[in-house]
Amino acid sequence: MWIAQLIDRSVSRQRGWDYLKQMRYQLRVPRPEYTDSSPQEQEEWQQKFGGPPSPTNQANTTRWRRGGVGNE
Repeated sequence: MWIAQLIDRSVSRQRGWDYLKQMRYQLRVPRPEYTDSSPQEQEEWQQKFGGPPSPTNQANTTRWRRGGVGNE
């Protein structure tokens, strides 16, 4: 483990994970891909629900960032 090399003594995996969590590290996992849906269904869904937001809703939208250092 790189932490063990840094401090020159052994570190358990749990302790390493605790250190990462203290530094606000978040495990990142890719979103699942659904292979059962057809490309045609995806295109229909995109056309029905995936359009740009309306100007009235866009003005009231607040954007939030998750995780990372400096985002308290």
